[in-house]
Amino acid sequence: MTIKNNNIVITDNNLILRTFLFFIGLVEFIFIALRPVPREGLDLLFLLPLTFAACVLIFGKIIIFHKGGIGLKVFYTIIIIRYLISPFFISITEGYRNIHMVDVTAASNYLATLIICVELIIACIVINFFWERYVNKAKLQVNVRGNNFKWLSLGGILLCTFLILIIALRSNRFIPTMGIFFLKEPTIDLGSYEALVVKCLTAFFFVNSLIWARKNISKSLYPLVVVYFFAFLNIGIYFGSNRSFVVQTILATVLIYLYVFPKQKKAILVFLAPMSIYIILDMYFKKQFGVDIANTNGFDISLKEISNIIENYTNGIWPMASILDASYSMRSSISVLTPIKDFVESFYPFRIPGLIWIRDLFNPINSTTDIYLSYLYPWSPGAMITLSGQMWIYGGPVFGWLFAILGNVMMVFLLVRMETMSQIVEDVKYKYMYVFMSVVMGLIMCYCLITIVWSWSKFVLFYFLILKMNDYIVGKKKDI
Repeated sequence: MTIKNNNIVITDNNLILRTFLFFIGLVEFIFIALRPVPREGLDLLFLLPLTFAACVLIFGKIIIFHKGGIGLKVFYTIIIIRYLISPFFISITEGYRNIHMVDVTAASNYLATLIICVELIIACIVINFFWERYVNKAKLQVNVRGNNFKWLSLGGILLCTFLILIIALRSNRFIPTMGIFFLKEPTIDLGSYEALVVKCLTAFFFVNSLIWARKNISKSLYPLVVVYFFAFLNIGIYFGSNRSFVVQTILATVLIYLYVFPKQKKAILVFLAPMSIYIILDMYFKKQFGVDIANTNGFDISLKEISNIIENYTNGIWPMASILDASYSMRSSISVLTPIKDFVESFYPFRIPGLIWIRDLFNPINSTTDIYLSYLYPWSPGAMITLSGQMWIYGGPVFGWLFAILGNVMMVFLLVRMETMSQIVEDVKYKYMYVFMSVVMGLIMCYCLITIVWSWSKFVLFYFLILKMNDYIVGKKKDI
């Protein structure tokens, strides 16, 4: 698939890949089916690779849709890990669970296996049905709106000046929470709206530096130096230990750079790629194992631990089964206001001074997170909430399937929407936003609705508002 003048031309030359994936799924299905059941209730574990193989056979043409984008690449990678690698590891480790993974009922293991299979089928159907429709819709929207290649407007300059003044006046609050890779570690792990402003500004300055550099690159190499500086700020400045946000930022930064300077791939390999890989690994080891990547000599991790990590972080069978058990045993803690409490907790603007009172109104209500943590306590400090599991909390045994199906359809639909826009929109400022969101949506099998709303509202929403203000405030779309 190639993109030229806003046209996506699809050529399916992935027959070898499709055949390979189909046979891998088929072989693993036979392998797991012939082995002992690894845990009580996992008699149907073989259905995961079998469903994968069947979807490759039936919906194989959707594999090609990943070309030209990043969201589907992330999504398909998670699918391979979740439906092939994780079941294989569960089988060969005989279903080993660490001490924090509480016992779940056999019935929930059965149901979790079926739900995970249905999630893949839904994803394939939605991508197959909506992809070409939304490619055409995205092209139409771009043609109607036009492509704005303007740099900073007068409104953008005034807005940035105002935001810089805010963070300068509040520097004593946010600087201790800020980390700069290779230079400074955060002294406290505390989120703040100042951190939000900093991340929005670094992204905004980065994309504008690209626009400026594209216009001036023929004059000297100085524009590229400026771009690398803002790329480092955008990637290297972080708050807290949110690894997903760092990965999303890195991918968006690298891909937008390559979009503007497609011939600069060597520069990516020399400058951005090593730094990005180091940052991701360093954050992972610090949060997962409490060790710095520079001090991993002699560090040992077993295959059983790897199996548990993969199962948990891809929302595999145990996370799904445990939240299903929670939805049954904690039914009395769930109310019709639980979905509203989830939204209020995950919508970042409600954490900004002046709006915090809205969150306080819902303090007596249990959120999905509250319910799940209460169920896990005291055996586990926490676990990933699955999208279908969250829908099961809302719907219970009566409407659980319906809500889970609708929730998955909606999320995959949004993935298709973000992915197509990220490929077709040419304005670098907006393209960055769509690429970032396509990565977020590519992780929907690892996320729940709470996490998706949080990821969108904590950065993308405010970044979008800055873009709109840059376009329309003072001297409408006046280029500086």
